[in-house]
Parts: sequence; C-alpha cells; structure tokens
Amino acid sequence: MSVSYLNCLVSPWLTVCSSWEMTTIGHPVSDIANLLQPFRIGMEGPDVAKQLKSPQLDAPGLPSVSECLCWYSHEAGWDPHAEIIWADAFSLFRGAVVRQGIAARYAARQASSSSAYEYGEQRMLMASLARKAIEGIKHGKNDKRRERKL
Repeated sequence: MSVSYLNCLVSPWLTVCSSWEMTTIGHPVSDIANLLQPFRIGMEGPDVAKQLKSPQLDAPGLPSVSECLCWYSHEAGWDPHAEIIWADAFSLFRGAVVRQGIAARYAARQASSSSAYEYGEQRMLMASLARKAIEGIKHGKNDKRRERKL
C-alpha cells in the first residue's frame, strides 16, 4: 500500500490508510519515505512546497521527521536511517512517474480528476527534485543535510 498523507482518513474513532490504485509490494522503507515526502519537499523551500501543493508542516501536534523515523524503527524492529536517503530519492522519482501518468491520461482525455492538469504539470519539478536528490547522494551532500533535519 502507498502510505501517504493523501491516503489517510482520520476521525476520532477510526484511522484508515488506503490507496487501491497505487498498491504495490516493495521495500517497507518506501512507505516511510512516501509518508515523509511532504517533509522532504518542504526542505526545498516554501515556493517548491506551494507549487507541489505540499501540506503545511508547522501545524501544532504534527510529529517531526525524527519522531516518525523513531516510531517506525520501534514498530518495524529495524532502523531505516541508512536507507531513507535513497528512499527519498526513489519516492520523488516515483512521484514524477505518477504525475507523468496523470499528464498522459489528461492528454488522452481519460483523467477523472478535475485537478489532473495541475498534477500533470508538476511532473518536471518532481523529476528535477529526484535528480537533485540523486546528485546529492552521489556527491555525499544529502547525508549531512538529512542529519541536520533529524
């Protein structure tokens, strides 16, 4: 399942995470990276977060990246810190591919969402963020940046 803030419904008596069309079997660290993607996008600055319609992350009561990773480590029984940088890059790349699919459906007049055009237009920005993350990994820049945020 694709765990993301977009796929979570929360009420006082029930919490549901669901995304049938995006369900995959893959590495568990990709789920935590998808969940943390708004934080990752937020690191790029408010303009990028606004362009990608990433949620505001300074709301009271919202956990930090560090808290989320610690909870995940505790519940999963292993520490994802070593893999999370690669998972971030993969998550961004996956986001670009998903947006490309939305753009293709919009172009073929098969999109069902009224915001399909908007999401499709985000594909190049997501791809450039993924490339930037990969370049940072290649040059050892992301490790220190991530550690500062944690």
